[in-house]
Amino acid sequence: MSIVSAKFLIFITLTLILYYFCPPKWRWCVLLTASVGFFLANSSVALLAVFAAMTLVSWLAALGIARAKAEETKTLIVGEAIIALLAVLFLYKESSFVVGNCNIIARITGLPIGMEMPKWVAPLGISYYTLILIGYLLDVRWATISEPQKNPLKMLLFAGYFPQMISGPFSRYFFMQEALFNGGSFQVRNLWNGLQRMIWGIFKVLVVSTRLSVFTSAIYEAQALPGNPLRGFGFVFGAIMYVLT
Repeated sequence: MSIVSAKFLIFITLTLILYYFCPPKWRWCVLLTASVGFFLANSSVALLAVFAAMTLVSWLAALGIARAKAEETKTLIVGEAIIALLAVLFLYKESSFVVGNCNIIARITGLPIGMEMPKWVAPLGISYYTLILIGYLLDVRWATISEPQKNPLKMLLFAGYFPQMISGPFSRYFFMQEALFNGGSFQVRNLWNGLQRMIWGIFKVLVVSTRLSVFTSAIYEAQALPGNPLRGFGFVFGAIMYVLT
């Protein structure tokens, strides 16, 4: 489900209606349900399980940090949890890069490695929620957060809040907890401000990003052509355009 589509517009409208018709103390359940639905619409149950497992590991680690007395124990817990999170991120996002470069080196050196590219698909938003979870663990370790979240379902909502799953930002727990869990009151001004930001974001995607992607695609596709016709400034220009898209 693309965020620039009629389906997403219907989805977000229904979510808002259910959110404000629900009692304030249960509104976070509406957001959690919407987030799970959005994830499944763009991914699979198996990849949702990966996200849930990473979040629960972070949740347990944060509780362990809060209960530990020795500073060394707290550092050990946060270190092990971060390594586990980064290992999953590396497995899904960087294994293809490693395998591809190993095969290139093998062809150059004549070594018969022949590693196969992994066929799995990375979970939706894994880079974003991995860094969000790492930031949460560090905030707990540094006592930036006075008390870690005790409800695992609320932790799942914080890490997988659907508006940030596609393009971020990297949310901090102490900035988000009140808005996510306390249930804000309906205000026309907030609705209007939100609509303005959505329209501006859609404009940047459809007008700016889509148009610039034509240049970046042409530049990167040129690398496969005989003799590499683009060199120097062409690659620099392509890299700059890629960042803007």
